Amino acid sequence: GFIFGDLNFNNDLEYNKKFESKPTTVKTFENDTVLLPCYPKNSPVRYVRWHRDDKLLADSRHPGNPPPERVYLWPNGSLQVSHVKTEDTGEYYCEMMTTANNHAVQTHAIEVQYAPSIVMSRSGVQEVPIRAVFELVCEAKGVPHPVISWRKNGMELENEKVGNRRVLTIEIKSREDSGTIECIATNGVGTPAVDTLHVNVLCKFC
Repeated sequence: GFIFGDLNFNNDLEYNKKFESKPTTVKTFENDTVLLPCYPKNSPVRYVRWHRDDKLLADSRHPGNPPPERVYLWPNGSLQVSHVKTEDTGEYYCEMMTTANNHAVQTHAIEVQYAPSIVMSRSGVQEVPIRAVFELVCEAKGVPHPVISWRKNGMELENEKVGNRRVLTIEIKSREDSGTIECIATNGVGTPAVDTLHVNVLCKFC
């Protein structure tokens, strides 16, 4: 029988010559329906199997074993994923065997795009003394990966990137450093995500 561990999941040129379909990355949104193609070039197909990671999703030889919920294998070998969710993002592998005993694997991908969300290391209201120095860290999630910017009292601020985080260093020099600091994450999907910190500077003798 066929051993899954021997699958070559690279989009190998020789493999792809056996397919009429092309390796595809489908960029889509939550609740959409995606169709991933799997068509042989010449010979009729003996069977088609679809995998995701180490999980078998569908096998045309065993129609009595239904695919997972929201997944459907069409008679032409295409795989349909309905009402896609963010966790459906990833690579999908079509394994094909033709009547001429040509075996091949083709890789497709689904990228579910979704609006950004952010978590800021401090938010709400913060009371800080003169000469205090502290960092604000803003971490964002979303597909495509969000772009992060900072504003203080509506004016854009400089920031630095550390890994996937954006870090703003704040040095309190006077009472005028009080104000509203916003972290904004945008990625072109939905509305930007915003988190806010209100800084109140404590100064008895200013």
